[in-house]
Amino acid sequence: MNIQKIISLVTKTQGLIKNREMAAHVKEKGLADYVTQVDIAVQNF
Repeated sequence: MNIQKIISLVTKTQGLIKNREMAAHVKEKGLADYVTQVDIAVQNF
């Protein structure tokens, strides 16, 4: 993946990444393995 594609993806997902409300919702995926709603939203994107 080139740097321009990475910049584009970060720019498109910055609203999700900066969402503090979503970041506050943490789920446990496994033993010492946690995920936030931000992680899930970015992954789905």
